[in-house]
Amino acid sequence: MVINRQKSSNSVQAANSTHAPRIAAGVAARFGAELEGPVTTLLTKMRETLAADTTTMVAADDAHERELGDDAGPRTKRDESAVAVRAVLVRMKEVLTPVMGQSYVAQLGLAGETPEDPVAVERVATQVHEGLKSVPPPAPLVEEFTFNPEKYRAQIALKLPELSQALKDVSREGKEADDTLNRKNKAIASYDATFSQVANLTSALLEFIGEKDLAGKVRPSSRRPGQTTEVANEELIPG
Repeated sequence: MVINRQKSSNSVQAANSTHAPRIAAGVAARFGAELEGPVTTLLTKMRETLAADTTTMVAADDAHERELGDDAGPRTKRDESAVAVRAVLVRMKEVLTPVMGQSYVAQLGLAGETPEDPVAVERVATQVHEGLKSVPPPAPLVEEFTFNPEKYRAQIALKLPELSQALKDVSREGKEADDTLNRKNKAIASYDATFSQVANLTSALLEFIGEKDLAGKVRPSSRRPGQTTEVANEELIPG
């Protein structure tokens, strides 16, 4: 999306720069010599404005891509931590159900399938950690079994903080990615407006001096904002 816009911008800037003397001379020949200087200045300002907006757009795109690249580490940490916490919950359920009873295990928050989603794993683990403290345990179904809730709470407490922090990190990275995407979208919108104006006028002036083929190469696409018809057609060709 941005690369094709950048290619289109480069094409329009090159045409503008290369043919500016001929365009200015052609306008002056038709409407008066006093217009040659102002037309040259206009073409230069058009080119400079388009170049500046293109640079801003590319920088915003690069910043967003870098931000997305930063997300990989926290997401990996979150997923690994979720697997570790879930393993503790699954093992706890397997151990406690036959010796403490299904009812007690359900009251702790371990009824049904143990979730895999990291956020759900954190919620269940937090509930179980609190339940081991607040839910009165029944007498063990197996007389030889000695139940120490703090032992199991410690197992959760060993893994849960890491998962909670990883979730916060992923959430923060998501917000930062949203911010860079918003900046990118605004930069693209600004570029598209400038490109349409500059490309249309450059194309019209090239056609005015009789360069219809050159005018067609820099004419804005009606199907792809921010792109020339030529680049847009290349994009639509399979292979």
